[in-house]
Amino acid sequence: MKNIKLKKKESFNKAAFIFIYKKNKAVINLINKYLRKDSIENLHYLRIGIRRLRYSMELFYSFFDYKLVMNIYNTAKYLQDLVGAGRDLDVIKLKLEKYQEENNINIPITLFEKIESDIKYHRKNIKRELRKFLNSKDIKKLLLKNIEVKNET
Repeated sequence: MKNIKLKKKESFNKAAFIFIYKKNKAVINLINKYLRKDSIENLHYLRIGIRRLRYSMELFYSFFDYKLVMNIYNTAKYLQDLVGAGRDLDVIKLKLEKYQEENNINIPITLFEKIESDIKYHRKNIKRELRKFLNSKDIKKLLLKNIEVKNET
């Protein structure tokens, strides 16, 4: 974990806010990177970032407003599944290309066209849902709450 600075004297409660804030900011940065450059690698790193945010929320949910954290958690779970399905399509395409090359077999071009069509459709949906996440009132509330916690010290 880089760039997460917790001091020994900080309470577990405050540490939870800092930790979740950092994970949220990391996901927001990954989303922006993906929206700038729609690549297999950026999608993969985004999936990892969302998963890390979600699992961190599982650890610290009791320190947050339940409704707020559950809305964000459920959105993160949905995004993780959506991005995961997109990633699966990328992997299927790469594996089929590899099998075709290594085994000198012909896989019908129509299958690759269908996969590519599914990838484009799925990426469009991913981008739409990521933009919704970035504009979410709940995310903004959580980030503001962290600023309030920081100002209490």
